[in-house]
Amino acid sequence: QVCVSYGVSAMSGHFSWKKFARPGITQDELVEMKEAFDLFDVAGCGVVDIREVQTALQGLGIDSNNSTLHAMLSELSAMDGDTGTRGMNFEQFIDVMAARSAERDSKDDIQKVFRLFDEDHKGYLTVANLEKVCKQLGEQYSPEDMKEMVDRAAVGGGGKVTFDDFYAVLARRVFP
Repeated sequence: QVCVSYGVSAMSGHFSWKKFARPGITQDELVEMKEAFDLFDVAGCGVVDIREVQTALQGLGIDSNNSTLHAMLSELSAMDGDTGTRGMNFEQFIDVMAARSAERDSKDDIQKVFRLFDEDHKGYLTVANLEKVCKQLGEQYSPEDMKEMVDRAAVGGGGKVTFDDFYAVLARRVFP
């Protein structure tokens, strides 16, 4: 493979993880990301084709249909404009991975909160669950207000809020 100049220097030699440190990403994770990135940077240019990055991310267990990932890859493609390079350097790769990691951590935290609400382990929340939590927290809402909250959050209707519904509301994606 011939190394085409993409306006970035090649990352050759010893990998210095500290140079790429990001909050929430461990040294081991950075090393793993670098190894995945290097699999596709055969010529050592420090840049890989964005289409190949999708394959690398799948190798790291990241779903290629992930909406955050898809949006970031599209944004990076747009940044390349009409040059046809579609190249992504290692720092951009880390940014994509860091966003995915933050989303995963956030979803895990929200899952824990959902389980606290779903004390009877039904897999969904009802007005009764909300009433109990409100009482424990000393919050006072009318039964009508709580029913409205559940009805607005329950995408499938029926007064049952699934984890996906709950996540969408808490991740501020939707609250009809």
